[in-house]
Amino acid sequence: QVIAAAGSASPTVGWIPSGGSPDRTDAYFAERRRYYSEIGVRNVEMFCLHHDFETNDIPRILSNDIVHLSGGDPFVFLKNLRATGLLPALRKRAIEGGVIVGDSGGAMLMAQDIEMCRFGHIQVPEGMSSLSALALVDFDFHPHFGRYGATLEQLKAYSKTRKRVVYAAQDGGGLAVVGRDIH
Repeated sequence: QVIAAAGSASPTVGWIPSGGSPDRTDAYFAERRRYYSEIGVRNVEMFCLHHDFETNDIPRILSNDIVHLSGGDPFVFLKNLRATGLLPALRKRAIEGGVIVGDSGGAMLMAQDIEMCRFGHIQVPEGMSSLSALALVDFDFHPHFGRYGATLEQLKAYSKTRKRVVYAAQDGGGLAVVGRDIH
């Protein structure tokens, strides 16, 4: 689905780590490169937000056929996306039809906000008052369902209170939004 949506026979991927675990970033990147290689994508470049990032990197990131937001601490990720100016640039790109993919914490950033993260094992950092995110979809996503985070009953209550649909996926599961279709 993602490769087809990219609209290129040989798509490029700009992979952005969350910045929450710099010591594990290389291992995660190697895993993602392996994944993309297995589906025929050879050009995958990493853009770290937690060191040596310059705003002139933003056009390079956005020039990729696919922008991939890694998993990791969604609070740190959101903070880094805001600090670098990448958050509004990603939103604009997606609205204009660009393909953005997210793993776990990166997928959660597609929602209006990351309030869903309050169920997780990571605490909201002190001083972080706004949890507004990319606002690309009208639902929330709960990754790693059953391993940690909210129970089914908590998700139902959250959905009812927030008046928002919640999709939950176990490890390795996910969904794709292509146009208005959810797969």
